[in-house]
Amino acid sequence: MFMVENKFQDGDLVADAFCGVGALCSRAVKEKRCGVVGNNWNNEEVGCLRDSARKNGIQVLAEESEEEEEEENVENGKEGMLRV
Repeated sequence: MFMVENKFQDGDLVADAFCGVGALCSRAVKEKRCGVVGNNWNNEEVGCLRDSARKNGIQVLAEESEEEEEEENVENGKEGMLRV
């Protein structure tokens, strides 16, 4: 992946605003040991990112919102936030 290979340096902090299922996030962590903050409005995609990260030995630091907090998080723009 061009961005990971040519633009990121070891240990960079990467923000992926539309991370989807996290191809960029996972490669940045595995190949360049970057810290990554990923965000996506589609919680199903974030769930796939979270599952993939765990299967690949990447520590997930934040989980998706609890159901009762979900409405508040949407209002504050925080739904689907994930730090990997």
